[in-house]
Amino acid sequence: MRIIPVSKNCLGVLFKDGEKVLKQVEKAGGVKMTADKETVTVDGEPASEWLVQNVLEALSYGFVPKKALKLFSEEFFLERIDLRAALRGKDLERYKARIIGTHGKAKKTIEELTGASIAIGDESVGIMGRFDEIQAAKEGIIKILEGATHPTVYAFLERLSREKARAQFT
Repeated sequence: MRIIPVSKNCLGVLFKDGEKVLKQVEKAGGVKMTADKETVTVDGEPASEWLVQNVLEALSYGFVPKKALKLFSEEFFLERIDLRAALRGKDLERYKARIIGTHGKAKKTIEELTGASIAIGDESVGIMGRFDEIQAAKEGIIKILEGATHPTVYAFLERLSREKARAQFT
């Protein structure tokens, strides 16, 4: 049994439409779940409990259930960048705005160039996708946090994408 702290957003998603998402997570994970105001208790095999924890974390970041449920697949992962630890007292809002970009353009471009999905929380960034997609997106986000310009980051990610495509054909 695992007790997992979750956001109010996650609880809202789980219990929306007659607990539809809660039932989907239980079925996909082969577990039983109960919730209170701040936690979800998951009862099942340890590996399944761990996968459900990842799905709940993805929902807490704001990923839509359809994407979060992909974490039950062996090829999808969730990575977290702790902005508080990475920035050590610097202006979080400013750096989050750099990751998001004007009208979400930077975030969208990174997602398109890497294939990963990105969700920006209060103090962290969630990245979901296949291993190589996550690594590329994470590198791009770190470059932005280090002060690289957006065009420089996009060029870097485009080069990574070309190299990946070339490697698949050789």
